[in-house]
Amino acid sequence: MAIFHQQLTEGLVALSLTTLACSAKTPGTVPTAQATPLVAPARPPLPCFVGAATPGASSALALALTPSRTSGVAPLVVFFDTAGTTSPATQRPFEELAYCWDFGDPESGNFATNGAAKNHAKGGVAAHVFEKPGIYQVVVSVRDPAGGIASRAVDITVDDPEATFAGDSTVCFSGRKDFAGCPAGARHESASKLSDLAGAVGHNKRLLLHRGESFGEGGLELNVPGPGLIGAYGSGARPQIQAAETLFTVSSKQPAFSDWRIVDLDIVGRSADSQVVSVSGTARDLLLLRLRARDIGAGVVAADTLIEYWNEHGYPGADVIDVFGIADSEFRHLVGGSGHNFFYVAAHRLALLGTVADDSTGGEHVLRLPWLDRGVISSNDLGNAPSPRHVVKLHAPLAVKGTFSERIVLSDNVFRSTGGHDWTVAIAPQNDQKDERVRHVLVERNLFLPGPAGVPLKISAQDVVVRDNVFNRGALEHCVEVNQRGIEPAPARISLVNNTCYGTDAPTLVFLKGDTADVTAFNNLIAGSKIKDGAFDGAGLAAQGSNLVTSKPGFVAAQPGVEARDYQLTAGSPAVDAADARSVSPWDFTARARPVDGNGSGTAEGDVGAFEYAP
Repeated sequence: MAIFHQQLTEGLVALSLTTLACSAKTPGTVPTAQATPLVAPARPPLPCFVGAATPGASSALALALTPSRTSGVAPLVVFFDTAGTTSPATQRPFEELAYCWDFGDPESGNFATNGAAKNHAKGGVAAHVFEKPGIYQVVVSVRDPAGGIASRAVDITVDDPEATFAGDSTVCFSGRKDFAGCPAGARHESASKLSDLAGAVGHNKRLLLHRGESFGEGGLELNVPGPGLIGAYGSGARPQIQAAETLFTVSSKQPAFSDWRIVDLDIVGRSADSQVVSVSGTARDLLLLRLRARDIGAGVVAADTLIEYWNEHGYPGADVIDVFGIADSEFRHLVGGSGHNFFYVAAHRLALLGTVADDSTGGEHVLRLPWLDRGVISSNDLGNAPSPRHVVKLHAPLAVKGTFSERIVLSDNVFRSTGGHDWTVAIAPQNDQKDERVRHVLVERNLFLPGPAGVPLKISAQDVVVRDNVFNRGALEHCVEVNQRGIEPAPARISLVNNTCYGTDAPTLVFLKGDTADVTAFNNLIAGSKIKDGAFDGAGLAAQGSNLVTSKPGFVAAQPGVEARDYQLTAGSPAVDAADARSVSPWDFTARARPVDGNGSGTAEGDVGAFEYAP
């Protein structure tokens, strides 16, 4: 289903950043997971914000920028972080500053999942896959509550794989010995299954399977430094791989893995033990791009428990994977049973972009994140998890380990509440006996579709902003639940801003249970055939303003459904120009900059709900 995601010029006009031809350049350093922010040059800000910077305010705003790397071979995933950014206008720079990105890659196109431009992003962390060689200037701009605006840029050099993997650095495999389309100078090898590639795995190797062929069961171990690539050559359908076991085992208790890409493969599961990727030790820079898998026992596993085991059994220093990209992929129909998920990933710097994962009812969760130290979960279509599991389950290590899951952006996704699960997205400890702490999370511009799930979004965490989302509850009630699940600290500093909560009966924006601290709600639109006295159930709301509860919201669709465009406003909507200026989201659901002068009055007051009205 195509989800409407109009890119409007007010918020997403790109600068004319020319992608240059690849040239000789000294490779940049590769920061560690706790790197010092890169000293990047200041530059004019992107046109992401309404109005100009407040005079004098910008000088007090210090913007930091750290890329995970500044050079590498295409396709190249790079993670960007603004940790270290400061402003005197806020003590919460991740939550309260507005960050806008242009990756300098306008030819990267749009995500098939929602139509959003791959070249743009929002949030304090971001990620992009550069698929063509060249030098790309990545620009980030930020605005603080005082009206200060700052901007920085960094160049990313992307090398040509034809040059990096020239000659016998490329090996082409075909069971039919059909090497049409194999790069000139490459070695030719016969292969009937994936494990036949084992002898060719090595540093600076590209291993290509012939399109249109099927390769039998058998796994492959990858535990060598890259650059490296496994992909396809020739024309026609992607190579199909039969899976009865783990196809790609990445790293081990004695790790040597770094900098590999697995691209353009179709995978068909043949047993409940089938699995696409297992990250089995410390690893760095892994990209899964355009993979398609169905009928699999499990998808991608990078378990924190295995890393703990290595540390406790003679292999100290093991760590979870750092910089893990999964993009433009498709996973359908999980069959593995208990303990199996489409994605079970503990990582530093994870990017899940433009990916479909549907129907984990033959297993457990769609996306389980037991520990995520920085992550971007954006423009995905995820859904159909079984009871009592979740579409997204985000938790953390126990507090005694001194680690948090933090600095995470969940944006522009479609979350499908079908399948019978309890909570669609759970940002909370895994149970009421675990002191697992999550903080610094941004949930914005997501579409939550109706289903039997008890609550679309559950929050038992701290420092979480929920803004510009559309929740369709059908005949059910609450759109968000905020509570202390068990022994972890009570939720605190939770902000609900400019969301649209719709139901066919009498929906409620948020259900507050137990002890909560500093929960605020501004400019939310709650619409249903019946209305309640207020937008909230329970106590604990610290501040609120302009939350509109109505049976006549003035949507463009009289009976809005599964298309986000149904929830746009008409000129007569009571939500138009009704916002409380104390807390307004910087952009709306379409990433259009707020506020918009919708009625032509010459002033822009801002609208209530996920959408700004624009004639």
